[in-house]
Amino acid sequence: MKKQFTIQKGLLLVLSLLLASVQSNAQTANLNLVIRVTIDGEVTNFFQGTCGYETANWGGTVAAEFCGNPAWGYDITPDSLGCDSIPAGQLTGKIAMIRRGACEFGLKALNAEKAGAIAVMIANSDAATAGDDCNAIPMGAGAVGSQVTIPAIFLSRFAANIIDAGIQAGKNVEVCFLLPNVGTPYVARAYATPVTQVIENDVMSMVFYNRGTTVIDDLVVKADVTGPNGYTNTIETAAPPLDPGFNGLVFFDTWLPPSVPGKYDVVMSNNKFTESRDTLRRSFEITDFTFAVDNLTLINAGLWNNGSFVAGNFLYQTGALYFTGSNGGVATYSTFGISNIDSIYTGDPEADLIQVLVYDADSDENGVINFQSGGFNDLAADLVGTGSYILQGNESFDKVVHVQLEDFFDPGQPVTLKPDHAYYISLLYDGINNGSGRCPGFNASSAERYLVYDGGGLTTPLQMDALYSGWGGGTLVNRMELEGFDPTISVKEAKPQSLDASKFSITPNPGNEYVYLNLDLENVNRKVNVTILSASGQVFRTKLLNDFQSGQIRFDVSDVPSGYYLMWIRTNEGNTIQKVAICH
Repeated sequence: MKKQFTIQKGLLLVLSLLLASVQSNAQTANLNLVIRVTIDGEVTNFFQGTCGYETANWGGTVAAEFCGNPAWGYDITPDSLGCDSIPAGQLTGKIAMIRRGACEFGLKALNAEKAGAIAVMIANSDAATAGDDCNAIPMGAGAVGSQVTIPAIFLSRFAANIIDAGIQAGKNVEVCFLLPNVGTPYVARAYATPVTQVIENDVMSMVFYNRGTTVIDDLVVKADVTGPNGYTNTIETAAPPLDPGFNGLVFFDTWLPPSVPGKYDVVMSNNKFTESRDTLRRSFEITDFTFAVDNLTLINAGLWNNGSFVAGNFLYQTGALYFTGSNGGVATYSTFGISNIDSIYTGDPEADLIQVLVYDADSDENGVINFQSGGFNDLAADLVGTGSYILQGNESFDKVVHVQLEDFFDPGQPVTLKPDHAYYISLLYDGINNGSGRCPGFNASSAERYLVYDGGGLTTPLQMDALYSGWGGGTLVNRMELEGFDPTISVKEAKPQSLDASKFSITPNPGNEYVYLNLDLENVNRKVNVTILSASGQVFRTKLLNDFQSGQIRFDVSDVPSGYYLMWIRTNEGNTIQKVAICH
């Protein structure tokens, strides 16, 4: 019988309250605005996300819809970067356009506001800046962003170029900040699903906003799906009445996508709001062997933050959630990449190690993801597969690597996936040995958004350490490949040696006051690095030993909460991840 993973009960109410509270704050974030650009009567709507715009968790809110003429803000340099003061009155009544680069977003916006702007759009207009034409990133406030009281958004290069072309041609250009009736379409649990793992789609939905004073009755939502080989399908669903002030999700009826590889485009509309801005679009793909949360198109998204990396004790872990079909499968490879290799490559195999972890996300078989009580730390006991990759120094943002996976309990064999089941695949990097304080930038596509699942806060993809959440400008490449996948990049040179089981033991396990690692290595190792961490990447103990061969390493765990943890052992003779239980 098929197991049905539940979407969180009361989700509509939760999202309604969340969205309402966000809109009451004085900031531009999470309003799901529609940015309407009209050039000599021709209208283009831009939405939050890919090829559109992103927001800031600072700046003014949009209490009511407004329009204005866009104008580049030139500071006293003069330059449209807006890093120096902009002459008073230059932008009075205008929606300012400011180029990205050279200084903080908040400073640019504040200078535009002081020059009279009613809103500011910071544009990714320079081809030399990070990201492709469709990349849009959420903006940090910097030192002075909290002083900004006008709305502030970040424009993708695609949107900025359209507006700029109209301005340069001397055309009549108008930009409107519109409050939407609909927004944020969800079409699948992951962007890409292998053809053998297709399951009933129970997450297709869209956000509705009832900004009126009466109940919306007789609402019908429609999704028109087109795909390969002339495939078409229409899903129409009658929605429940929406009360005044409602901000939340309306779900479509469950439907089964076809088991045919290819890309599927979804157009969502409804019978109550019929302007062009009320039509939403999203895509998903059925693949031969690949699970992916990214959209399979790589961009130079620039997704790393050295400050957060240092604050996180130089450890970075991320992951993605995938659901198998009724036949289960066999996972053979992990696919990912590094976009900032020049910043982190050392040539030292221990320092250049990326560890891949596969977790059983529903080990108790109850159809609920395992993170209810202890957060993601609940997953530490559920490790089922591993893989390792050593950086080669030639990785780039437009290339991925494929790393062989092996069963945690049966090394050398691929990872068997249960039917109708949920799994995380995770990437783990420890920057202690690197010593530079630089965060790895895993490869990414433009942003893909996924629905909230049961447990209160989990999304797909999961960014396991909260310090690194909120990469609104992209989705990390963290794919899982199934049996039959043929890697295009050899992993033989990149695969580090596993530490032979005869060379280590952990006692006692479970531990109470102390846990001991007994090592008996063949030679004196220049470095031995041992870390005890949670499944979410939180470090509880770490030790770095120099010129070590054999002996016992003691860890005082008397103040570590009871639960399951991972011991990550790295030596010159190989590395391994082992489960450790602590019980007080």
